[in-house]
Parts: sequence; structure tokens; C-alpha cells
Amino acid sequence: MEKLKFRVADYGAVGDGVTDDGPAISRAAAAAAAAAGEKAVVFEPKTYRILDLPAENRRHCLFSFEGTTDLHIEGNGAVLLFKGANRLLSLEGGRRFSLDGLTVDYQPKPFILAKAEALDMEQGYMDMAAEEDIGLQGETYLPPPPCFMFPNRADIRYHYFIREIRRLGDKRYRLVIRSDFIERMGQVKPGDEFLLPTIGGSHLAGAACTIYDTDGFTLSNLRFYSHPEFGFDVRDCRGEMRFDHVALRQKEGAREQLVSWRDGFHIKDNRDPIVWDSCDIGPIGDDAFNLSCVHLDVTEVSADERGIRCLPAEKGKTRDIAPGDEFVAYDLETGRAFGEARVARVFPSSEDVRFEADRPLPGFRPGMQVAFYKFANPGFVVRNSTIEGTVRVRSSGTFQNCKFNVFWVRVENETYVEGPVPKDITFKNCTFTTPYASNPEIFHVGTQKATGQTGMPAYKCKNIVLDGCTFTGGTYGADAGNQLIVK
Repeated sequence: MEKLKFRVADYGAVGDGVTDDGPAISRAAAAAAAAAGEKAVVFEPKTYRILDLPAENRRHCLFSFEGTTDLHIEGNGAVLLFKGANRLLSLEGGRRFSLDGLTVDYQPKPFILAKAEALDMEQGYMDMAAEEDIGLQGETYLPPPPCFMFPNRADIRYHYFIREIRRLGDKRYRLVIRSDFIERMGQVKPGDEFLLPTIGGSHLAGAACTIYDTDGFTLSNLRFYSHPEFGFDVRDCRGEMRFDHVALRQKEGAREQLVSWRDGFHIKDNRDPIVWDSCDIGPIGDDAFNLSCVHLDVTEVSADERGIRCLPAEKGKTRDIAPGDEFVAYDLETGRAFGEARVARVFPSSEDVRFEADRPLPGFRPGMQVAFYKFANPGFVVRNSTIEGTVRVRSSGTFQNCKFNVFWVRVENETYVEGPVPKDITFKNCTFTTPYASNPEIFHVGTQKATGQTGMPAYKCKNIVLDGCTFTGGTYGADAGNQLIVK
């Protein structure tokens, strides 16, 4: 059956790069979402300016869909120019979604070039002369955390967390640095170039693409020259999920050594494999990939040490678990390991997660953690891709034929909300180098206890494999007891 076509031009989109096409494209998208059967929103290969979105669009996304089935976006090489906190996609629920053939950029960008004019380490501030207005309303701004700036350099990625921004004059600003980062100012000299956040258009604006609770999607032939926060925030999804030829990379010749302030791909709690093929992740303010699940904090353990009640440490109250699901139990405070077990019985609840383990867990108590491997994007594949920056991987899966130019890759649990304890991760025929001029360890396998707790935990990474990989810059290593296999 042929797809129903909803052409943005038919809804008033001009595509001249000047006219605000946001309302017209929103109308086309709403009409497509309401239609039955297979349908497509269709662009021409033009440049579309996105300034304002309908007031009812609370998520500030050009495409905002809930519960849609067989909906496709056909970009045909179109360029979308966004402003401020507007973003590309919010997708929640539904099945079989695809998005293809778009380039995304921002005017103004979510980061502004500036030069350090003066600094005062005792008072903890730096004075900056920016090339553009950063959008400060009034004389001072107290940003919600986390808010930070970066040196505009390819060889370092230091965060300078900002406590306050004050106006000094036309495009001149005083940035008051958080006290625990003032020491880094010792590396700064007048004339050094920085990237400042655009107020209202960076850090906390939300992901360019948010995909939650969706059954099957394909995103292909996309290029992001800039975006405010995460590139992709994907959670609680299932089915066939693919990213093909997706690039997060600044324009050739761009002076800014940044594409976005935070993660490229922030991937949590998905139940089926996700495949990335021929993707390109350039300078990102945080992790190029964060592949993990959210661990659950234990609130109650039965007297027989098998019945467990817990709450996700982030995003939501419950999880869809079933008998036979494997989990790992551990204590971040002490580093004690309780090992892997399976769910024997589930007690349905909308308020928390309640289940019975298939064996007793002696000594397991409230305040400890469990993490389910089924929610950690099991079986993911990243292949034929270029990856810069930093990488955190806790999910079981494979990187194959990838080029890494990284400050570090960390295969380890996380001490706040992210798990599980990593196992069964393979890097096959990958190359590694680093922007650092020195030769540090850039690939690390290990486990952590809660912040501030010293000593090596008893839970360890298992079956982490470097197969046919080469390191032309940087080295690799593993903490004692963690299994790193080099072939």
C-alpha cells in the first residue's frame, strides 16, 4: 500500500531560509500523525527556518509524536535552521518510525566563541569578550546546574562550571566559576579562546532527538552541525532500532571545536539491540556514547533474603520485568558483590519494582543496588563508525571496525545511577588514538564504589575483549580482578 504524502509545502512551508516555517511544518506533521495507515511528511531539498512553534507544543520539538504507527519523515536533503531551545524530535510510544535525509543546525549556535580578557583566581572569575551576544537578559544570570564552558581546543575537554554570569558591557561578560573548578583557571591566560553557552539554547534545553517507549525506529542520513544538549536520548525502547549514516560533526572549516554540550548518544534501558552503522561522532561536550541501564535502589528485602522491593534511581517508578530476567546485585558503599541471579516471581506494582529472586542473597539489605541486563541495550552493535571524545559502555555488545580518537573509553559501572557491572563487551578490529600529546591510558576496564568510598569493589567486569585492535596513541589497562582479554 502506498504511503500517504503530507508535503510541508502544501501546509505553507516556504523553505527560503528566512521565513519561519515552524508552524507550517508542525501542521503537516500533525495531519500525518492523525492519518491512518502508512504516511510520510515530505520535504523539498530547501533550507527551512524554525523560529516559533505552536504554544501547545510544550516539548519545543518540531516533530512531537505520541503513539504513532508507520510514520515516516522524508527529508530529501533539507536543511533545518533552529533557534534557541527548539529541537527536532520527541517520539513516545508507537511503532515503526523513520526519519531520513535532514541536516540540522542552529542560528545562533548553542555556543558562542569568546576570548579571555582577564582572570582573578582569588575571586574566582574570568572576564570574556564574546563574538556574539549570549542572550543574557538583565545584568546577572544564575544558571541552573550543570552549566559550564569549554576551552575551544581539540586537545583538551576541560569543563569550567559556571556559578554566575554578569554583564560587563556590549558582548563582554564576567563568568564566576564554581569553587571546585577555580584551580583550572591556572591553565588560562588572556587571549585564550573559549566556548560560552547561549542562554536558553544550551545545556538544559533537552536532546535534539528524544525517543521513549517506542517499538522500532530507523534514523538515517542525518547530519547535525550543532545542537544544544544530548544528540539522542533513547530510553525504554524495543524492536528493530537503527542509526545509519548519522553524523554529529561541525561544518568543515568551523572554528568551534564543538557540536553539542553534552552526550552524542545517551542510551538507557532499551530491551533489544540497537545498531549504529557508518556513523560519525565529532567533538562532543560529554560522552560520544553512554550505553547503560539505570540501576534500582533497594528499599526492602524480605526475611528469607529473596523478596526485593526497589525503585529506579532515575526516570520512573517501575520496570517491566519477568520471571527468568537476569540481574546483578551489589553494594556501592562497601563494594560487596552478591553476584548474578534471576527473577523467580514478579509482584505487579505501579509504585515500585517488586520481585522474588531465584536464590537467597545473604546479607542483601535496603540501600544496596540491583541492575537488570535486559534493560542495558543487550547485543548492541556499533560498526564502521568514527568516534571522538569520551565513551562510557556498560552494555553487552560489540564495536566493530571503528576508529576511536578519544580522551578515554571507560568500561566500568557508575557510582550514581548507571549500571550494570559490565560484561561481554567486544571491540573487534578497531583503531585507537588520542588527542593528548602524551601517551596516557585511554582504555580502562574497572569497577567503582560510591563516591568517596575507597578500596576495590568485589564485583568485577567479565569478558571484555580487544580483538585485533591497534593503539597508535594511548594505552589500555584493567584494574585487578577485572577480565580484559587481548587477542
